[in-house]
Amino acid sequence: MNNKLRLVWIVALLLLVAGVVLTFMTFGQLDNVNKKLKDNLTDIGMMLQSKSDLSVYIAAKEAYSIIPGAHPVRFESVFDPSNAVAAENIRASEIELSDGWFLLRREVVIADGALDNMMTIIRKAEAQRPPWRLSSCTVKSSAIAAGHGRVVLLFEAMEQRNNAER
Repeated sequence: MNNKLRLVWIVALLLLVAGVVLTFMTFGQLDNVNKKLKDNLTDIGMMLQSKSDLSVYIAAKEAYSIIPGAHPVRFESVFDPSNAVAAENIRASEIELSDGWFLLRREVVIADGALDNMMTIIRKAEAQRPPWRLSSCTVKSSAIAAGHGRVVLLFEAMEQRNNAER
């Protein structure tokens, strides 16, 4: 019986040592698993953002397809000559989407403008058919004059072009 009791104690001790070793090995793998999970969450976040962006463009494309020959108005015509937004303050770019659709972007930099006039400009651009939509707005108030500041507005519009226009 003495040998059986020793054998049970030895087996129990071996199981305890194996459990402790496996526990430390698991703790060593937790950092790798945590990093993989964080990477996957980042990827999922980017995919959700892409899905959101894509659904906005698909909805806009469907709305524009109702309008025959959907071309936004010339962007500079949105501004009154009295607004002092010169053509050199407007940067233009475009992204080709698919099926002859383009995303037009216009970045307007107003170095020292009256902040109360900005909503008028934005409303006028968004009232066009098809509209120029404000997608980004950055305002830095002036330290010199109250109610004035540097404003950067980013407008976007979609346009459909046929092969002859490209």
